This record gives sequence, C-alpha cells and structure tokens, in this order.
Amino acid sequence: MKYLHTILFFIGFFLCITNSYSQSKPTILGKGIISRGAMEFNATLTKNNDVLFFTIGNPMWSSLAICYSEKEAGEWNKPKLLPFSGKYLDADPFLFNENQLFFISDRPTESNLEYKKWDYNIWYSTLINNEWSKPIYLEGSFNDLGMLLYPSLSKNKNLYFTAKGENKNALYVSKWNEKESEYSAPKKLSFINDDINYLDAVVSKDESFIIFTANMEGGFGGNDLWISFKEEDIWGQPINLGAKINSSGNDGQPGLSPDGKVLYYSYGGSLNSQPLVYDTYKDLYRSLTSAQNGFLDIYHIEINIERYKALKNNTKS
Repeated sequence: MKYLHTILFFIGFFLCITNSYSQSKPTILGKGIISRGAMEFNATLTKNNDVLFFTIGNPMWSSLAICYSEKEAGEWNKPKLLPFSGKYLDADPFLFNENQLFFISDRPTESNLEYKKWDYNIWYSTLINNEWSKPIYLEGSFNDLGMLLYPSLSKNKNLYFTAKGENKNALYVSKWNEKESEYSAPKKLSFINDDINYLDAVVSKDESFIIFTANMEGGFGGNDLWISFKEEDIWGQPINLGAKINSSGNDGQPGLSPDGKVLYYSYGGSLNSQPLVYDTYKDLYRSLTSAQNGFLDIYHIEINIERYKALKNNTKS
C-alpha cells in the first residue's frame, strides 16, 4: 500500500508540473491598456470584476504609483491615477470589503515627518461617497519589524504581509481582534524557512490557502509562485504552481479574483519563445516601449485550487 501511495504521489506531482493544475493558459491583462510597457503589477479587483487597482512603476523602483481602471462593455478603460497617489512611492494595493484599499507607501507618518525613500509602511484609504479618503497609517506591533510589503487580508481582517529582513524576507500574519479593535503580535507562517527569501503573499478570504512568491528548491528558476494550505492553524508544505504558470524567470505579485477562481500575477518577459526581428527603428522602438518588453506585465489564468489540494492530500498519504 505504501508503494502504491508513492506511485500516486509522483503521478500527481508530474501532472502538477506539466499541467499546472489549470484548465487555461496565461493571458496578458489589457495589453496596450493595462499592461503597456512600464512595470505593471499587483492586481486587485472589485467583486464584480469591473474595477481594477494595480501598481505602475519604472524598472529602478524609483517611481511607483497606484492606478485604477474601470471596465465597460467587457473592455478596460484607460487607467487613472488614484487621487492620493503619485506624490510618494505607493504600491501593492489590496481591496478589502469593497471600500478599503490597503497598500504600502514610504510617505512620512505623523510621528516621523522625515521622508525616507523606500521605507515602506502599510496604509489604507476608505471610499466615502465615491471619494477616497486621505491615507491612514496602519497601527500595530508589526511595525516593529521594519519595512513592510504586500498586505493581504482575509475576510475576518487578519493581515498577511512580507517583512523585509537583513538577509531574507519572511511572511507574517497578525490576527485582528474585533473586541479590542487592534492587531495581535505578528507571527511567521509555519512553513517559513529562514534560509529562503519569501515575497508577495495573497491569502484566500477563508484563509484556507495562501499563494506567495519564493525561490525554492523544486522551482523553475528565479522566483516562482507557490501555494500552501492551512489545516488547524498550521500551514502545509508549499506546492509549486507548475510550468504553465511559472517560468525560468521571475514570476510573482499574485492576486486573486473575488471568487478565488482566477489568479493574477506578474511576469517580466514574453510567452513567445521565438527571437524578435525588427525591420525598422520604428518597429524596434514600438517593441521596446510596449507590453512584453521584458518589464513586468500582469497576466491572468483560471486556477483550480481543488487539484492542488488533491496533490497535497496525496503527499500526506
């Protein structure tokens, strides 16, 4: 029986690597409208999938701002800059409960008015009467960890984020105490290995799974996207999302559609493996300043979480 379980595990692992446990192929999001040649990443959407928030920046990370686009007749409109963004480095938006946008920013806090570039904290803005409020600094003991990145919240407002360490980054959770209206002390997720660099996690609404970025053994090279499932408050061994999603380059900045069935992520290359040929300077320049020019673009793909869960169960057998 143990021999049979071993065979079933390796069959499941092979299927995961070759098929990514997905029924579709990655598609660039809004080519020429959303993804258009800068650095576009971090997709978060309203429940009707008709408003998209994302980050746009340059390759040096010296300019970052949060934009949004509204969908009309099935097509994304030209993005607009959020009113509170564009003055400091703002990135990593996450829409919570349809009316609060959490994000990171290096803007000064009220307790420290000195501006320090790339010194990120978590902030949030609330949509009131169709207008976004002035951003508010998110208080909590997690701020003692230093630079914070990529907030993601569960339905019950538990906060998941990346904390930048001296050598490696790690993923943490701070649980929301509704009675006290405050966050608990942060804890590392149980699968964290201090020798591995972790980034950019998005948690499901019910906290049953989390998708994140890491460069771990068993990947395809560079940063890959991985998934971990939680049972009885313990996060399981991460599973690679497979070759249909991950590449030999860097794949990251995951986001989920409100129903959890579509994965949004960023990739800094082209899915076309053929060399590019240019006949004129105009063609060359257009290619270098358009989507799939080697900078980050946003992709989306349908994802079947249950199939990854089946692989997890085979691993336990």
